[in-house]
Order: sequence, then structure tokens, then C-alpha cells
Amino acid sequence: MPTPDQLTLFLKGEIDAAWAPEPWVSRLIEEANARLFLDERDLWPNRQFVTAHLIVRSSFRREHPDVVKNWLRAHIELTDWINAKPMEAKQIVNQQIQKDTGKALPRKCSTNPFRVCNPPTIRSAALF
Repeated sequence: MPTPDQLTLFLKGEIDAAWAPEPWVSRLIEEANARLFLDERDLWPNRQFVTAHLIVRSSFRREHPDVVKNWLRAHIELTDWINAKPMEAKQIVNQQIQKDTGKALPRKCSTNPFRVCNPPTIRSAALF
């Protein structure tokens, strides 16, 4: 089920629970009066964990090391920019959410903490 559909299905009573990332958790709480049952961060050491894994075929990495290196560099630069300008980043994310779903996040949801960790924690990747 697409994560944005969880709110509608929850409001209709077609689902009773959902596992969702932000900002969808905040939408469920704010718009559907949902209750947070479990914060996944509590399951990880120091509440830090990898949220995305970059996986590259060994042959691609050998044949295109410049592409892999540039992608990683751009990812790190973007993450640093998001952490340096969280309000601007939230605004851009909210605009894209509105474009993708037809509805922007409510103000309270779009001002919740917004932080992207960089670099990812090695321990949580190993636990994964």
C-alpha cells in the first residue's frame, strides 16, 4: 500500500494501524487522531539507524567508479544542505508532496523535526 494512502484508509476505518515514516506519521496523528504505538528509533542503539542503503553491483562499480563517486558526493552535499537549511528543505519537500499527492502537509506536520543524518551509522547498517 502506498504510504500516502494510509491516511485515507485509516480515516475510513479500513485499516487499524500503519507503519509509516515521517511526515506520514504526523499526518496520521494530526489528521486522523491516531496514536503512536511504537517509535522505531527506540529499537536502535542511540536511536540512530540507516534509512537508505545504496547498493551497487560490483561490476558497475568497477566499470563506472566516477558515476558512483559523483552520486555519493552529490548525496552527501544534498544531505549537508538539508541539515544546514531545514526550513527551506521542508518547504521544498512539502511542495513535492503536494504535487505528488494533491495535498500539502498541514503546517504542524511540516514543521516537525527534520534532520537527515550523514554519514550513516555503520553499526545500524551491520545490524540490518
